[in-house]
Amino acid sequence: MILCQKHLGKTVKTEVKDKSFQENYDVIVVGLGTAGAIASICAAEYGLSVLALETGDCMGGTGTSGAVLGYYYGASGGRFEEVDQVVYNTDHEIFAASNHIYPDHILPAKKAMVLEQQALGAGVEIRYDAWTSGVFVEQNQVVGLQWKDDGGVHNTGARYVIDCTGEADICAMAGCETARGRPFEGKTQPYSLCTMTLKDGNVTSYYADNGFINCNDGQQYSDQILHTYTQSMFLKGRFDPENYYSIIAPQAGIREGRRIVGEEEITFVDFLTDNLTDRPLFYTHCNIDTHGIEHAFEDKRYIEWCIVSKLKLMNFSVPVPAGALIPRGYKGILAAGRCLAADRQISPGVRVKRDMQKCGEAASALAYWSIRDGVEAKAADYEKVAAMLRKTKCLDDANNRLTYRIDEKGSGEKINRRVQWLTDKEQIFNEMKGAIPGVAIWSAKRLGGAVIHDLKQWLACADEAVRFNSAFALGLLGDPGAIPVLREIISVQPDFEQETPVNGINNVLGAIYLLGELGDAQSVPYLIEMIKKDKHNNEYLQHFFFSMMALIRIGNSSSDEDVKQAVTGAMQWIMDNKNEIYMTLNAKENIVSDLTTQTKEFIQANYRM
Repeated sequence: MILCQKHLGKTVKTEVKDKSFQENYDVIVVGLGTAGAIASICAAEYGLSVLALETGDCMGGTGTSGAVLGYYYGASGGRFEEVDQVVYNTDHEIFAASNHIYPDHILPAKKAMVLEQQALGAGVEIRYDAWTSGVFVEQNQVVGLQWKDDGGVHNTGARYVIDCTGEADICAMAGCETARGRPFEGKTQPYSLCTMTLKDGNVTSYYADNGFINCNDGQQYSDQILHTYTQSMFLKGRFDPENYYSIIAPQAGIREGRRIVGEEEITFVDFLTDNLTDRPLFYTHCNIDTHGIEHAFEDKRYIEWCIVSKLKLMNFSVPVPAGALIPRGYKGILAAGRCLAADRQISPGVRVKRDMQKCGEAASALAYWSIRDGVEAKAADYEKVAAMLRKTKCLDDANNRLTYRIDEKGSGEKINRRVQWLTDKEQIFNEMKGAIPGVAIWSAKRLGGAVIHDLKQWLACADEAVRFNSAFALGLLGDPGAIPVLREIISVQPDFEQETPVNGINNVLGAIYLLGELGDAQSVPYLIEMIKKDKHNNEYLQHFFFSMMALIRIGNSSSDEDVKQAVTGAMQWIMDNKNEIYMTLNAKENIVSDLTTQTKEFIQANYRM
């Protein structure tokens, strides 16, 4: 038996001759946040003996100590809804009311209390301020943990450990393969710190995107959090007794961190190609909820979906298989929460609170049947696990759907409209000028060669929306016939003082991207002119970055020496002259991100000068 520990970021392995443990449990849940709180309750209710370890002082994680009061989409159903119903009915004479504008908002102290009551009632043994210091592993099977609290150091055996740390800390310590952030530089989505404000007797929460952070770097994490507390949103100029902060959340809202490499991987490519599992434990339901601002640095599939097709507001469902909770090549350990095996492109559509609570429930059901039947988790009887999850509607096929947020009445109130991919060409044509043209664009991409002839005919349409969106679809299919209309789109000078809709997404960005993908050398003068403009705000920088990326693609693919020389000169100009590239994460709070080094390192890594 090997004791695996982390020391200065490296794994240290020590052989342990005494294989006995001080105590043994069926399941140890590490991290009692969004997934772990529900995982511990469900495992105990299934009849398993459960030890729950939490470094903080309450259950609930992001929804309690993180002060994220409400829900952002996610699929309905699951054991967590019973918890929430009790919270909603909790005595208002004891707790202040949460914001009445959002009926699903929950006061953190109320939910933490209810979670703890239900966990203790189910028989969970909870240990707060408990830190895992080592993982006992025997032939790639996790068999126990070393952990410490105010009672000392404990060596505890378990038939299953469920890692709900959010950062896959236990999996990483055990030696499981993990990944983190963008492939280029490991950068993750920005984090937030929430505040709670008491106004007119109601508690509301407020947050801003506060910066970028690596939770696995203790020094960076500490420095960044301390820096965040000095930002203007926390240090107000004066005290307002009618609207004051009651608390700054002690837990940062981390959207993305380390994730496991699983026995099965959930990928955006598989979603786009209809290649997802038909054996789900639960469904997630959300849009690609990225909070990053430099879209041009993202994967091409993200750009084609969110920017070119303008589908960032499309909510889609992802069926999550058991293998996405099982670290590849390991037994006796599961991962639940945002560290499950979902790639960077799709994880923003998977990680929201409702769905991660369901993930905790699914992990417990998987552990239960693995223990009961004496098999590895990946060999657990799917029908048994699914039947258990269907009882609470954690698994509900009705959650498998596409919806889109749209203001159909022009009132400013957006509703979720059910949509589906189109196969009829006349419908596609009509939707090209409709309220959700992205559905038509992506439907045409899905049809591929069968619709290219029609798209080329529609390029001559007098209706600008049909013409532009047909060019986007044709460009996504790699057909150079789209180039003349794409050039027409970029010929209109953008208003860099006018905020573009949907986080800086507009037609020009999509056209620039496709011209780069299609290698259009005639666009090079326009793109060079764009990168050299004397502008500095977010709206301009979106166009700057997309133009830079398009130039890199054209320069790398062109055999024309004049084109390559022009692109090389443009890249060198950026290296020599762009020394202060700042994008604003939150204009109201004046929170900025320095992208200067990232930009120049990207050029050095991706353009052949």
